[in-house]
Amino acid sequence: MKYMGKRAKSVAAVAIAMSSLMACGAFTGCQFVSTDTNKDFSQVVAEIDITKSADFAAGGSFAEYGQVIKKSEVLKRDLAASFLSNYSNLQNQGYGDYASMFKTICDSLVAQQIRIQYAMAYLLQNGDAEGNGYTVEGYKAAVADKNDPLADIKYFLTEVEREQGLYVTRVRFNNTLDSNEKTALNADSSSSSSGSARTLPTGVNTTNSDYYDGNYRVYIGFNSASNCGTYKTVEGSSVTSRKKAFDSFLSSLRKNALLTTGENPIIKDESGRVQFNENLSYFQMELRSQYESLLLNKLTKLFEKKAEEQITQAEIAENFENDYKNQSEDYKADASSFESSLDSISDSSFLFTAPEAGYGYVVNILLPFSASQSAAYSSAPQDQGDPKGNKFMQRASILKNIAATDQRESWITGDTDYSFDASAQGSSIKDYYTGGKTNRTQLFFEDSLITDYTADYFLTANDTREKNYTDEFTAMSKYYGRYTFNGSVQYSKEDKTYRIVKNNVSIDDFIGEMEGYLNQAFKTVFGRDNVATGSLEFDDYYTRGYSSYYKQNDNQTVDYNTVDYSKFVYYQGKVNFAEKFDANKMFVAGSEENLAFSVINELSFAYNTDTAGLNPYLGYSVVTGKTNYMTEFEYAAQKVCRQGAGSYIVSPTDYGWHIIYCTFSFLEENDEIKPFSFDYSQRYTKGTMSNLYFEAMKAKYVSDYSSIMTNSVDIAYNNKDCVTVYEKRYENFSNMDA
Repeated sequence: MKYMGKRAKSVAAVAIAMSSLMACGAFTGCQFVSTDTNKDFSQVVAEIDITKSADFAAGGSFAEYGQVIKKSEVLKRDLAASFLSNYSNLQNQGYGDYASMFKTICDSLVAQQIRIQYAMAYLLQNGDAEGNGYTVEGYKAAVADKNDPLADIKYFLTEVEREQGLYVTRVRFNNTLDSNEKTALNADSSSSSSGSARTLPTGVNTTNSDYYDGNYRVYIGFNSASNCGTYKTVEGSSVTSRKKAFDSFLSSLRKNALLTTGENPIIKDESGRVQFNENLSYFQMELRSQYESLLLNKLTKLFEKKAEEQITQAEIAENFENDYKNQSEDYKADASSFESSLDSISDSSFLFTAPEAGYGYVVNILLPFSASQSAAYSSAPQDQGDPKGNKFMQRASILKNIAATDQRESWITGDTDYSFDASAQGSSIKDYYTGGKTNRTQLFFEDSLITDYTADYFLTANDTREKNYTDEFTAMSKYYGRYTFNGSVQYSKEDKTYRIVKNNVSIDDFIGEMEGYLNQAFKTVFGRDNVATGSLEFDDYYTRGYSSYYKQNDNQTVDYNTVDYSKFVYYQGKVNFAEKFDANKMFVAGSEENLAFSVINELSFAYNTDTAGLNPYLGYSVVTGKTNYMTEFEYAAQKVCRQGAGSYIVSPTDYGWHIIYCTFSFLEENDEIKPFSFDYSQRYTKGTMSNLYFEAMKAKYVSDYSSIMTNSVDIAYNNKDCVTVYEKRYENFSNMDA
């Protein structure tokens, strides 16, 4: 059977989906009704004190912390804030009435506080996964500072974690203000987008979870955006529009009693500069929420460490072999079950073998007929003299004139400009591909690219070096990022418009671009087969007679009942890896296996009009029997999979040219189909099959361990001894004006 490792659910996620009180967008339009909102919202709707359980009594497992862990309270204000930022999510989850929504919110906030208190006790007793210890004396000394309402939670966080929590909170506030400002500016109507938006590669602008900018600040219009660190203003922003957005935000807080009377949202810092007041009760509420999430993450990491310690080398190796053996037996007995599993492969769902050789995956890059070419082909007569009425010759003559263009224009002209000039001073990418054209210098996603493949950008789990918290984004693992936009790009600063001229690309041009780019990426010329399948030469492809497309009988007569699909193959080649292709390295950044995949994936984003094929895990699955693909494509895809990973074939269908690249295939070697192996020493080497398998197995252990711990926490503390809920105190929320 296939091993299906589940991703671990953190204790924080189990506790509450609404742990952050403020969404990244603006508040809903709802408003609460109360005669004295400030007084009403100050009411306690729930009290949580897990020290009342037997665990904290004399002889209990947490007895020495009974006088340390403090009671938590959920205020009516907390319910309101959580409701305002999660209203849409609650609606989507099927909560049709306010009473049900607020009960769910209250239950979640109670569960959150139970786990916070438990996490504090657990960390005091065990320390964290990084080896940091916590003591009763240290905790008491920390909370002695009565001027810091967050001292209790901050004691369990490192200085870096505190900075990260503060950074995330500031980002959330800016995101809310950005949303208000965009609405006021009516940004959509002034968008410079042209054409449909191109799908973005997986991993673009994915924030590094460890990143923070210590200089980042909330921009409110009364301060200078240039003094807000890496914050970037929205398009069309002005001091006036930002101040209006800030006023709108404050108005929402006041209407819902989230801005306490007498609180001043604007202050001057030590340098005399105007800044947003981060001592506001609402900001502190948000900051506590972030700190609580970080605390629960520490607990999760500790659970992960304990779960990982349970996995022995012998056990995981045995588990791997059993998975391979079980799949071999199951799939040979029922090939259809294997075929149904082909499209479910992922980082945590593996196929270790196949019922026979030839199954695989391909990236399909479609260079299509234009609308006029499609119309011409549809109206074209059958090939003269063809007894079967086919139009193979007619199609070939039109294929010759297909002109593809780079499809990434919207990455330049869209609402977000992802492009950069690689030739500009200070560019991080130097080895970019231009196809020999000096005007091709535009690349994309500078912040998400691996800038130097000779450097170690991916720290392994047991790496002891200090992490770099200044890298805002993580690098993409399936996008090489050196293929320049195939055309000229000029930007007019005066009217803020682009003038883009795309280069037309024939099928021969594309082959040259693909192989040239592969050569540059590999820093060497790889071997390739420049002769089309069969004995026909390239210059004959567009002029051959209709009989050439049919099988020849033994007596050299033409069998018009059988089409010879090998005759449609225009070109084929294969990446010549320095060593034999190793499926275990498919997702190891910098490996030849991953590099080739990343190059082809990038070219797919550049030219492919088959948008369903963008962002593949491995690509379209290819089976060995009859498929639903067009027959020419089916033949070429199955052929390239039999030839193995790195092979590619150019062949047409009625849609245009297809460049079909095999990313991975199941081939037989030494009388077995076993492309993957497990190496315990590589369990921390990011992207290896051993690493992915180990992480999937660990995730299952963590999930099971976390579930057991979560259930035990609920049973032990979520009861009337430790929790008191005053439902009547928030009953009036059911009558709110929305």
